[in-house]
Amino acid sequence: MQALVLFLAAILGSSALHKLLARDRLVPVVARLSGADLPLASLLLALAATIEALAGLALLIGELRGGGLTAATLVWTGYGAVLARRRGEVLDCGCDLVSREKPVDGLTIVRPLLLALLAALVLAGPAP
Repeated sequence: MQALVLFLAAILGSSALHKLLARDRLVPVVARLSGADLPLASLLLALAATIEALAGLALLIGELRGGGLTAATLVWTGYGAVLARRRGEVLDCGCDLVSREKPVDGLTIVRPLLLALLAALVLAGPAP
């Protein structure tokens, strides 16, 4: 179970870092996915990166692990829901380290939902 916790923490941390390093690319992506204007999309991106970073750190601290797993579950479920709304559209979802427009397909939607499920299973299971 500890390996799974570390895996989820690494995904959260790398995702937060990606949002910081690729901010110029990702703000328009967030605007398109959310329907927000660019200033609000910038705020949403910063909020998502902050939540991911804090959740990832919380996974590494035993007393905070439950909160981190809850936050991760909610964030990844939210990503899946936003992507599901855009199913079939051709766009850069921001899911990769490179910019590429492709159709939002089932795999793109299921990926964050599987991460949410993993986080929820760890939360529901015995403490590592």
